[in-house]
Amino acid sequence: SFSYDASRFTPAAPWGAWVILVPVVGGTVVTWLVTTFAPEAKGHGVPEVMDAIYFRSGVIRPVVAVVKSLASAFAIGTGAAVGREGPIIQIGSALGSTLGQAIPMAAGQRITLVAAGAGAGIAATFNTPIGGVLFATELMMPEISVNTFLPVALATGTATFVGRLFFGGEPAFLVPAQLGAL
Repeated sequence: SFSYDASRFTPAAPWGAWVILVPVVGGTVVTWLVTTFAPEAKGHGVPEVMDAIYFRSGVIRPVVAVVKSLASAFAIGTGAAVGREGPIIQIGSALGSTLGQAIPMAAGQRITLVAAGAGAGIAATFNTPIGGVLFATELMMPEISVNTFLPVALATGTATFVGRLFFGGEPAFLVPAQLGAL
């Protein structure tokens, strides 16, 4: 089933004790994908993107977006203890870098697209346009100016709009009301 509620009791797995092998198979698939097709897709995502920005002029191979998407889907789907922020940062950055490589441009402009992709990924995933801008400018940008800030802000705003079309306007994390508030 595609619907899952962690608060609801579910019956035992039909595989019985063999269900313990699901994470093992998932880890094996993830390891094979990453080592075979894109070794730079390993890890959390943020350090790899920062390495590409500061040491490789914002160049990230296009295959990284595909491999990171598939590897993250397998990892999360088979129960690995991972989140969605690292993968979406690397996927968005890889898409920005790919656009920057497809259209001839200076390294500084490509780095801006890499940061815009990272910020847009955060903004769409967590429904936080300002958080996406702040993340991209604080962690990904070597310098901030109008020429670098505006594309990042436009990307995060657009990504938030598109994300709300697909996921709705609710916050990514609901905070329950406190009983007997201060």
